[in-house]
Amino acid sequence: MRFQRVLTVLPATLLVLVAGWQAIRVQTHDQSPWVGGGFAMFSYVDASVYRPLVAVTIADPSVAVLVPEHMSKEAERLLSTPTDDRARRFAESLATEAGETVHVEIWRPIFDADALVVDAELIASGSAAGS
Repeated sequence: MRFQRVLTVLPATLLVLVAGWQAIRVQTHDQSPWVGGGFAMFSYVDASVYRPLVAVTIADPSVAVLVPEHMSKEAERLLSTPTDDRARRFAESLATEAGETVHVEIWRPIFDADALVVDAELIASGSAAGS
């Protein structure tokens, strides 16, 4: 009988724990609500696909560095959970590929519904020297 009571409470308890964990991840790691960052995913446009990853050379910031196809999964992880350390490591990999010093930035869209204005917020960046 006691085991059945535990089984009836277990799903609700797990749901509350997962929701709490995801809320913490959104606040502490800038995790996209669309990528496991919360149950409010439908109320946000801050999906990782809307977060630009900007990679440029330090020597000439107007020169973009293209992300090679084999690094696309790493780029997706960076966009969904950006940190400065992760951006720096991604810049190191990209700099090795490009052979130049690279700077990487991840931006988040910010919408002001009252003013009907779209802006951007820098949420992570990192640089690394090429080999």
